Order: sequence, then C-alpha cells, then structure tokens
Amino acid sequence: MEELAQRTYEEWFVKFRVKGEELKVKKETRLPEDWSEVLVGNLIQFQKGRKVNQTFNEPKPGFEKVLLLDGIESGNYPYTDPLNHVIAEEGDLLMLMDGARSSKVFFADRGVVGSTMARIVINHDHITPSLLKNFFDFNFEQMKVNNTGAAIPHANKAFINGMLLPQPPDIVLKAWDETIIPIYVLMRKITNQTRLLKEARDILLPRLMSGEIEV
Repeated sequence: MEELAQRTYEEWFVKFRVKGEELKVKKETRLPEDWSEVLVGNLIQFQKGRKVNQTFNEPKPGFEKVLLLDGIESGNYPYTDPLNHVIAEEGDLLMLMDGARSSKVFFADRGVVGSTMARIVINHDHITPSLLKNFFDFNFEQMKVNNTGAAIPHANKAFINGMLLPQPPDIVLKAWDETIIPIYVLMRKITNQTRLLKEARDILLPRLMSGEIEV
C-alpha cells in the first residue's frame, strides 16, 4: 500500500497524469496550468523533540506515548509525563532527525515527540499531510544524501527547507486526498490488527507451551 501511494504520487505530481488524464505542461514553468512550486521552508516548521528522562511500560493517568522510531514501527510504546514536551496529534507528520535513516517521515500516533524525532507543523492551507509525506518519501534518497554529520547522520533542515514542492490547484488537492487517505486509513487498521494479534500470541504461546491451555 505504501508502494501504491508512491506510484500514485509519481503519476500525479511527477508525470502529471491525474486520474488517467495527462495534463498539459507549460514549457516556461514545466508545470501544468494553475500549478506552482513553493519552497518547503515556506510551508512547514520543525518542532524538535526532547529527551525523556523517565519512561514506563504501562500508561498512567495523564501519561502519553513516547514517539521514537522503534515504537512507531513496532506499535509498542513506552509512556511518560508529557509536561514540557512537544506533543504530536494522531495524523501529524514526524521526521526522524538523527540516525542512519534520518529524513524519513512517518504519520504519528498521539504522544510525546522523542529526542530523535521532530513534529512537522504545516502552516499552509493548501498543502495536506498526505501530499507532504509522499513528497518526502519520493525525495527520501536525495534528502538522505544531503544529511549532515559524519559519525551520526542528521536531517539537513536547510536543504529540506530549500526544496521545491509542486502545489496543485485546490480541486486536484481535494481529489488527491480523496484517493490517498483511504489507503492510509486501511494501513492503520491493518497495523493495529497486527499489533493486537502479536499481543495475543505473546500471551497465549507461553500458556500453550506450558500445557496451561490444551489444543
């Protein structure tokens, strides 16, 4: 499904074929009529996460998930007091800022943004998280090559802010979200179901092996 989203992005925003219709590209702009390009830095702000001093395996009243790479990919989060931390809402974009996969972007669950992550705040009404995520995914290798740091790579915010994002008219943007968001909704459902099945397996398997449960 990630590949489907990326192929759709490439068709619409690179080859300019929207829902099978090839848009006429203007020579002077290399964009279709009523399209423009905008600097990423004019669209977003980065809110870098902070190091969490203490975490717990189980949630407590008022605590939030800690959003770091391991938890985002596995669905198994530690919890912490959110006081004085950056909070991401479900559906926000997070970028990995430090490590071998710096510049990788993820959709967030609600939680505390960890020290290696940054919340991406979109401050433009005509760009949606699903479009921005696919733009970053499409350009990930280029962003990765331009990461800074020798021993530990870091996402290069200056390079990212200087990238040009194709901005379609609102009618195309609306059609894009209507096409792509159901894919991400389904992905989230499958991910949650997979996590619940793993939790059930981890509970039941030891009981099965010990003979506590009969087959």
